[in-house]
Amino acid sequence: MSDRFAAQILIGGNLHKKKVPDFLKALEADGVRYEWGEHYVRSEEGEQALAAAEYGRENGTKVLRFCDEEASCGEFEKVEEFCEKNKLSFDRNSEAYCSYDAETVSFRPGHRECRFSDQNGNPLVPVSAITSAFGKDCKKAEKMPKDNLVKTLKKLCGLDVPELPEFKIV
Repeated sequence: MSDRFAAQILIGGNLHKKKVPDFLKALEADGVRYEWGEHYVRSEEGEQALAAAEYGRENGTKVLRFCDEEASCGEFEKVEEFCEKNKLSFDRNSEAYCSYDAETVSFRPGHRECRFSDQNGNPLVPVSAITSAFGKDCKKAEKMPKDNLVKTLKKLCGLDVPELPEFKIV
């Protein structure tokens, strides 16, 4: 039996209408919920399940949001696999638990990135990554052109990952 702890996933991109039943089966298989402690998504709910999961972001785009306080290893294995196979973008945040660090996984078609985060999904950058990029005493940072410095900092923090696109059924 795997460890179970809290995670949430935001999903964006274009889902072909004929793939909706398979997507719903993946959601049901992973036991995702609409909100913490609410009922599980059921595949027989059809497209209404996706409408119920719509989540408006600060930038005005609508994405899908699912969560589970007891996700297996803090992941949504079937949902993430489906998204990657069908080129749906996602951001998954998993809370820390016992020997597991909190993490954020971002997938955009062709690129998957995992980074440490706090319990709220804010990026944490290991000192080793900073010293690797800027030198042990950070002297390299002082000599870097501003554009390169900003680009390196964004990459270290995961801020170079494009925003999630709006979720649409096409």
